[in-house]
Amino acid sequence: MSYDNATIESRFDELLLLRGKENEFVEFKTAQSNFDTDELGRYFSALSNEANLWSQKEAWLVFGISSRGELVGTGFRNSHEKLMSLKQELAAQISNGISFIEIYELLRNEKRVLLFQIPPAITGIPTAYKGFYFGRNHESLVPLSLEKLDRIRSQNQTEWSAQVVSGAGIDDLSKEAIHFAREQFDAKNPEIKKQIDQMTDEQFLNTARITIDGAITNTALLLLGKSESVHFLNPCDAKITWILYDERGKALDYKHFSPPFLLRVNEVYGCIRNLTYRHIFDDSLFPDEIKQYDADVIREVLHNCIAHQDYSMHGFISVKEFPDRVVFENPGSFIPGSINRLFENVGYTTQYYRNRFLTTATVNLNMIDTISHGIKDIVFERQIQRCFPLPDYEFPDGMSVRATIYGHIINENFGRLLFRNQQLDVKYIIALDAIQKQKAVDKAIYQELRKMKLVEGKYPKVYISAVLAKETGKQADYMNARGLSGEQYQQMIVDYLKRFNTATRNEIETYLLSHMPELLSDEQKRNKIRNLLALLSANGVIVNRSSSRRYAKWELNER
Repeated sequence: MSYDNATIESRFDELLLLRGKENEFVEFKTAQSNFDTDELGRYFSALSNEANLWSQKEAWLVFGISSRGELVGTGFRNSHEKLMSLKQELAAQISNGISFIEIYELLRNEKRVLLFQIPPAITGIPTAYKGFYFGRNHESLVPLSLEKLDRIRSQNQTEWSAQVVSGAGIDDLSKEAIHFAREQFDAKNPEIKKQIDQMTDEQFLNTARITIDGAITNTALLLLGKSESVHFLNPCDAKITWILYDERGKALDYKHFSPPFLLRVNEVYGCIRNLTYRHIFDDSLFPDEIKQYDADVIREVLHNCIAHQDYSMHGFISVKEFPDRVVFENPGSFIPGSINRLFENVGYTTQYYRNRFLTTATVNLNMIDTISHGIKDIVFERQIQRCFPLPDYEFPDGMSVRATIYGHIINENFGRLLFRNQQLDVKYIIALDAIQKQKAVDKAIYQELRKMKLVEGKYPKVYISAVLAKETGKQADYMNARGLSGEQYQQMIVDYLKRFNTATRNEIETYLLSHMPELLSDEQKRNKIRNLLALLSANGVIVNRSSSRRYAKWELNER
């Protein structure tokens, strides 16, 4: 619905509170004189789709506000007729012919502001602009992810895990798995244990949200189904495959596991070799003994694979064991979008589950807590407490989720630092861990780490600070990452020419490249060397004795 003048004035005041911290369904733009119509259409698609996903009755695009939240005013389509004609222009390019609910013009401090009221995408039908779907990644305009696209399209459908399987009965479920499910349900719900123990299997399965009115669901077959009943799940490939690799990547052994998955998780864990480490972190004379892999971490990751994979892709869960790590991978996108999002807000939970019925059942059977809490409170926290490298979560092409759990002790000194500074926020530990692995980190996190004097470098080429390098015993890594000063490189060139009289650029490059910062690309290193030579030449320190600039022969300038 559209708003009257008083209501829209009040709504604008509410929106102004978000200046500088827009969300997925509110965006501010300066648009002081003009704004590209195609970009406007893309924002319409993105904000409309996000409003649907966040259960909002509308989204807002506001013109006349700068990126810093300042009221600057807009000159976009100063004519009221031209402004209103925008509704029809966009409707011709937006799917389903939808357009703005309303466009409002306000004057604040004699500055004109425009508020575009955008409707949420129609239930089950994502909003496209010129045939393309857009969404938001925090404040950024991006193509709508496959996961979000599927989430909107599935809004009018019965999700796969809740579908009743024709022809399947309770005899297709494993008695052993049902008995174990009862034990797990009792542990999760001790207050109703007596009532549960008096129930028949059929009554229990309904209470635990595994069956629906006695009918066998895909969830029931996945978690409790006999291995010979797996044909009911076709074309879904209900399987967990464990493969053992040596340090060269050669497969040494493998094993396939079919349902009931409730019983198979411990069997998969039993295949993984779990060596014992001995180390000292607390200045004690007595070493701690610790397993290579924490059992709860392995189970949590595997339970998440089972609960959250996209079974419509007909793939399977893989568990690849290497000498120093275990890699889990399952089909489907990562619902939160990124690992960092789990740590940005205290108490973050998702509003969407790909397999809500299956997820509910796994929670009831004490397999998982929630999509975010298990990853944060078990997978990451346990690795931090054990001073092991943090897990890596990767999302190849947005089509699968790959979680790597490391089974080797992190640098002992870095481990001691974590041990003594357990109050350090998890998001900072994750970022430092990523930097140690030479991976990119979020710019905002980098800026906070820099304020704490934990990192140095020019973003995105970041490395641990001298203070942290000294405390973790990584001085050599620090120097290799930081490189030498410009004056030091210049002196190296002068020393080279003093010893060998003349040198080509290739010879100087060969000499200096190994001393350049590791974080620079080869092209960046060569550009730096070229600039060093140009500076020495401009200052009259060296001279090119060749008539060619390309094939220069450098010598010291004898003055």
